[in-house]
Amino acid sequence: MSGEAPSLLDVLASMGPALASALSVLFFVVAVDHFRAQRRVASRLARFGLAPAEEMASAPSGADLLRRVGERLALRVPPDQIQRLRLDLVRAGVADRLNAEEFFGLRALAVVAGLALGLTLGGLLALFVGPSVFVLAVVGAVLGYVAPARVLTRLTNQRRETIERLLPDAVDVLVVSLEAGISFDMAVGSLCERANNQLVVEFRRYVADRRLGSSRREALDGMVERTQSASLRRLASAVIQAEELGTGLAAALRGQSQTLRSARRLRAEELARQAPVKLIFPMVLFILPVLFIVIIGPALLGALQIFSK
Repeated sequence: MSGEAPSLLDVLASMGPALASALSVLFFVVAVDHFRAQRRVASRLARFGLAPAEEMASAPSGADLLRRVGERLALRVPPDQIQRLRLDLVRAGVADRLNAEEFFGLRALAVVAGLALGLTLGGLLALFVGPSVFVLAVVGAVLGYVAPARVLTRLTNQRRETIERLLPDAVDVLVVSLEAGISFDMAVGSLCERANNQLVVEFRRYVADRRLGSSRREALDGMVERTQSASLRRLASAVIQAEELGTGLAAALRGQSQTLRSARRLRAEELARQAPVKLIFPMVLFILPVLFIVIIGPALLGALQIFSK
């Protein structure tokens, strides 16, 4: 009958695939953590000369497993898309910790985890609202596929905002160095020795490109391409224009510093104007209901007691 409660066998039958998927994902995560710990121990033993370096190289890690899975997936991806992904990893500032193949492996792991989570939730909800396992499994797989790209985009935006926030102070240091009589490349190198942040990382790549034989225009264009920062693009244009026209580079950078500070102040004012609008939804959803309960709750309880008598 439709009104009967589900039996224990029905519950186990509906949750069986979900539990199997969840256990498979748990086994994979435990295996990755085991290989990572094994590699860490082998690395420490090799550092102190207690184990050969070949043993450390033979111990697989989580990154190795992701790379192996990603290499198989990358064979089905066009080369231009892989090149674009590598550029996105550079723009996000994670290219030294995550390559394109590991990203594909991470996306595959996210899809499996989302699928398992969807199956688990679907198996639990199927007992109350009907068969919804397939829908939640598809939704979980789609979210697992989209989530790594969204995180990468967010990291890119955060890195660009950090660079634009640090740029005016860095330009002031460059102006002081140029007015002291040193060249632009030497000023950038001196700045790289005194600080360590996202902007300094890009300046170090600029110095490395110059040492490898790239022209100043090519090195600056590469820095702008890696960051996609409008402020850094204006700074590069000012440096290139001053070099081509033979004008004073310190004066040009001083004007750029004032422009960058004005842009940063306008950005801060814009964010301050957006703050009340962004606070509306948390206030309506979380703060105002609690205030209503605290203020109106005692009066409502008193009124209920009066009417009940």
